[in-house]
Amino acid sequence: MIAARARVGAALAACALSAWLMVHGLGQRPLWFDETISVEAARLRFAEVIRYVGTHEGNMALYHALLHGWIATVGDGETTDRIPSVVFALATLPVVALLARRLFDARVAAISVVLVALDVPFVAHARESRSYSLALLLTTLAALCLVIAVEDRRRRSWLLYGVVAALSVYAHLFAALAIAGQVVSLVALRGVPWRRAWVAGLTGAVLLAPLGLSVVLSDQGGQIDWLEAPHLRQLPGLLLWLTGSHAVAVLFLAGLAAALVAAAREVARSARSDSTWRWALALGWLAVPPLAAFLISLEKPVYLYRYFLFSLPALAVLVAAGFVSLGYRAAIVGTVAAAAFSVHTIVSCGADCPLRYDEWRAATAYVQAEARPGDAIMFDPAELRTAYAHYAAVDGPRLLYPDRWPLVGGPRVGVPSIRGITTRAPQYRRIWLVTWWLPSGAVAAALPPHWTRTRSRDFAGNVRVRLYVRPGSS
Repeated sequence: MIAARARVGAALAACALSAWLMVHGLGQRPLWFDETISVEAARLRFAEVIRYVGTHEGNMALYHALLHGWIATVGDGETTDRIPSVVFALATLPVVALLARRLFDARVAAISVVLVALDVPFVAHARESRSYSLALLLTTLAALCLVIAVEDRRRRSWLLYGVVAALSVYAHLFAALAIAGQVVSLVALRGVPWRRAWVAGLTGAVLLAPLGLSVVLSDQGGQIDWLEAPHLRQLPGLLLWLTGSHAVAVLFLAGLAAALVAAAREVARSARSDSTWRWALALGWLAVPPLAAFLISLEKPVYLYRYFLFSLPALAVLVAAGFVSLGYRAAIVGTVAAAAFSVHTIVSCGADCPLRYDEWRAATAYVQAEARPGDAIMFDPAELRTAYAHYAAVDGPRLLYPDRWPLVGGPRVGVPSIRGITTRAPQYRRIWLVTWWLPSGAVAAALPPHWTRTRSRDFAGNVRVRLYVRPGSS
């Protein structure tokens, strides 16, 4: 009884500490570029949100719809915009506990909750207005639904799994790889009721058909064209990213090794059974997404660490099971050490270590304070107008390029292509150029000859503001 209370107390304490780490100073960091995209999309009228996700960004469609409802009800701001992600993250923790308990036991459940709750990228991504926490919640809930369906074999349980699995893909397209890993694990199960399992497959296919058609027909793959082909070292590098520090990575490796040994022993006793399947489920969920993405990247680069945050619960459950297999004392030492190192990392870097810090708020204020009547402004790449417009409290320089951006709208006041800059620029004496991260350089090169760069100021996150002056102007 005392041990059970201690486990519950430790898990609850970890959840409480996680919640505090998430909400402490939640609005201090300005929205980075991707966050401004999500918030501006959510600010649209609901019909426009649906049109936007159908024609521009099918990824995170469910999140944008939910954020729209939240902003319409509560309002927005750096803190308010991020609260839904905090809620989704915290809601994941009891699901992790239920899943780990069904797969293993109460000890593994408690340790899994502690490892996830205090994980560095878990806390960090709960502090941004993006869909990663929602995708994490839904893929974990899908895994729990799959376990229930396998155990009770009722048609409605398989139907529920199909629905939740589809919703997870609407939260993030790469969740499809997590679902694939969960489904692949069924080959390790003896006597799978395939006829009922097809209910889940058919349900998911029907629900995902609109999303699939919109993504294919609108050719949205260009959103990740900036990704480069991954190197082999990025496969083990994912473990370091998921753990947040070398010390925790070493502890997790020890837990994984112990888990693999324990799994091998069970497989030796019974190759295909409910007992061995629990290991296959966690391993498939953990390994299939990055391996599949790596192989896909040989043709089209799609490999990015944060896309695999939804595999964290599988990793935590395996590590927890490995710790428990080593004995009571080893489990306590491993869990406490991992938690301590993780909290130290979070506190030392403000919980935002894996996230970008873009100072769009300060950059926008600088341009608006220094601009003169008749100035123009350009963005490279063009999508940056959304981040600038998010923080633009008053009218500033006249937009030269692009002519407009779908998330901002308004009249077409500039030029729609870079080539048009050359002919339109002479109308202005001064032109501001805002760039970020990987500017093409084509926008600056399109200015007529002899324009002089008179000012350049850099802001956090590679946000750069430059001022160009026409010859003979000051």
